[in-house]
Parts: sequence; C-alpha cells; structure tokens
Amino acid sequence: MSRSPLLHLTRAETDRGPLPGDDWTTFSSNHSSYQAVVQARPREGGPGVGSGDNPVPGFSRGLRATVVLDAGLFDGVQRVIFGHGLGYWLHRLLLVDAITYLTDRKLSLGLERHILVDIDDIFVGKEGTRMNTKDVKALLDTQNQLRSQITNFTFNLGFSGKFYHTGTDEEDEGDDVLLGSVSEFWWFPHMYSHMQPHLFNNLTSLLEQMVLNKDFALDHGIPVDQGYAVAPHHSGVYPVHLQLYETWRKVWNIRVTSTEEYPHLKPARYRKGFIHSDIMVLPRQTCGLFTHTIYYKDYPGGPKELDNSIMGGELFLTVLLNPISVFMTHLSNYGNDRLGLYTFLHLADFLSTWTHLQLDTLPPLQLAQRYFTLFPQQRQPLWQNPCDDKRHRDIWSKEKTCDRLPKALVIGPQKTGTTELCLFLLMHPSISSSFPSNKTYGEIQFFNTNNYHQGID
Repeated sequence: MSRSPLLHLTRAETDRGPLPGDDWTTFSSNHSSYQAVVQARPREGGPGVGSGDNPVPGFSRGLRATVVLDAGLFDGVQRVIFGHGLGYWLHRLLLVDAITYLTDRKLSLGLERHILVDIDDIFVGKEGTRMNTKDVKALLDTQNQLRSQITNFTFNLGFSGKFYHTGTDEEDEGDDVLLGSVSEFWWFPHMYSHMQPHLFNNLTSLLEQMVLNKDFALDHGIPVDQGYAVAPHHSGVYPVHLQLYETWRKVWNIRVTSTEEYPHLKPARYRKGFIHSDIMVLPRQTCGLFTHTIYYKDYPGGPKELDNSIMGGELFLTVLLNPISVFMTHLSNYGNDRLGLYTFLHLADFLSTWTHLQLDTLPPLQLAQRYFTLFPQQRQPLWQNPCDDKRHRDIWSKEKTCDRLPKALVIGPQKTGTTELCLFLLMHPSISSSFPSNKTYGEIQFFNTNNYHQGID
C-alpha cells in the first residue's frame, strides 16, 4: 500500500498472501490525476505491467493498482475507485478513509480508541475450566505485554465470592495466586451466588446477596470502590429491574454498569448507552468468546473463524468504528488454551500494524464520563416493550406483565378533539382507557413528567 494522502486511519503496510476471490479489476495509469492507493502483484502467468508502461508517481512497475485516488484533474471531481467490493477487509478500512478524505474531514473518525476488557465469572466455573497458577501468571504477563500497545491496559475482573476454592486443587491454587496479585487488576462485583437479579423481587434478599459479596471482597483485600458492576446475564440492567439499581447504589455505590441488551442484542452496531437512576449504562460488546469457548481447535466454525474476526473481521471493525468498546469475556476463556489472551494479543498486533489508532484503557467511571461526553443524546433512555424481544422477556421479572402497557396511544395537542376521540373509541367493548386520575384526568402523563425517568415499572 502506497503512502497516499488518502490514508488517515490506515497505515501504509504490506499484506501477504493472495487477494481473495477472482472478481478483481486492476488499474494502471499514465496520468498524474490517478494515484495508486493499494497495489497488488499479478499472479504468475496473469496480466502484468509491461515494459512499455510508463507508471506515474504512486504506481510501481510490476504491480497493479486495486484502489485508485482520482485527484479530479480532468473534471474537478475527486473520486476513490475500488477494483473489488467490500468483502476484502482492507477495502472496508479504506472506505472509512475515503469518506474522510472526500468530505474534507467533515465526516471523520478520530484516532482515539478506548478498550476495556471485562473478565466475568471470576471464581465461577466447573472443574477443568478455571485458571491454575500458570494461567494467572500468563494473565499478568500478557497484561504487561499489552501495555506496550494499549496505554494503561488493565484486565477488569468480575467476581462471585461464593465459588472461591470450588475447583480442583490446582485451580484453587490459581484462586490464591490471583488474590495474591489483587492490586495488579481492577475488580468489580457480580452477584455473590451468580444468580440473576431479576429473580429477586424481595429487596432484602437482593441486599443480602450483595452484602455477602462485599464482605468476601473486604476479607480478601479486593477493592470495593471502583463504582462499576455487571449483572450475571445482564439481568435487571435492561429491561430495568428497579430493585437492582437501588441495591447497587446502597451497597456498592455503583455509578456505572454495562449491558449488551440495550436496545437489543442484535445488530451489535446499534447498541447504545443510557443513564437510569443516576447509574450510567455503557453498551457492551461481545468478542466471539463465550463461557463454552475454551479450545482453539473447537472454536465454532473452526479456528479460522476466530482469526478472521480478529484480522479485519467483526472484532477488528468493532474497535475501528466505536470510540469506546467494553468487551465481555469469561474466566473460562483464560484457562486451557487461553483464548482470551490469544484474541487480544493478536487484535492489538493487527491494529498496531494496520492502523494509526491510539489505543488506551480507562477505568470504568472515566470511561462512562467520556462516553456520555461523546454521545450526550443517549443519556435519556428509550423505553421499549420487553415482550417484543424474547431475550428481554427472559431477564424480566415474572411478576411483571406487558398487559399493563397500552396497546395504542392517542396523541395530540390541547383542544384538538383527542378527548372526544377517546370517548368514541371507548364505546367499543374491547377498548378501555387509562385509569382516571384527579391529577392526570384521562391522560397517562408518562412522557412529560418524572414518571418517564422511573421506567415502565
């Protein structure tokens, strides 16, 4: 790849190996309006740049351009011409740079990227899936190694104290080595028994769970003042379980959490943040590693699926397109084949090789403040019907029902006949209105009062 003025995020570098597929158009030029951005060597026996060609600056003899910048010297219109679709990861990266260049940086992504890697389920897991002493040492060594590419990189460990010392003898030793290095990491609370908070409708029972985990932390020297927590399976964060937010604040003084469920799990690129009950909720990203993802050779779809995600695929694009990424991983990803370490080491290498991105890690509270500075429009949540999404129904209290929510709203300004329309509709035996109130009359008064900020409960 040439050192083209087009490049912003992209670093000039050489990709080894053949171009994917056969449907490629390549370019050569003898005019200075055309500047090669990406060049490829033709396959042996295929078309090449002949001795009669007279390449202009940016074009090299023996190479063919696959991406060309037209400086617009003919008609005054600048263009970027791609000789292949966006199936090739490098073209997707260059498309972002092309938009930046052609809009004179009016549409541009900055270079700063904040990455936080959470390790959920510390002390949780079946025998044979947890970390032993060698795994903990590898975790520390990798953290130090990543700091050379990601400023201040620190793993963020989420713990459930009930399961401490419930593995094999080697894994229990790993628990002790981990606690012996407690100051090397950041820590956040899960639930003590790893239960889902939305199952607790009794505030006292939920408080007991959190107090037990806090007592465990204090007994073992784990910091309790980070102000960040994550609920198992994202239960109670969204859809909101008011008891969870209340007990988080009361026991842990929580100010930040994260979830992959707002507004929905998929598509991941639409995940957003919101603020509820003075707790900032960050969007959380998956990185292809789940509790059952333990062995490289058994990776779903094959090991190449993981490598492709790291090297130009979904995981790479997540970091590229989001200024802030909170990644969810699990304890089981750091034992056995240590796929968590493999993934983030290779991701950091790939990002450093191919981009000018400036990577760092911020503590959760600073990260959340940064997020809502960048996206202030996301502060106010957009409530939705939990029964429209099966995943949301699964983490919503069984004591709650969507039958309480209106099926239709009559909307209009004052003196426009909405009251009469409502009266006419009520003549139908299958239609009922909101309960009459001396304060709200026939109106629900949900969207224009503090009721909205309390959630749909």
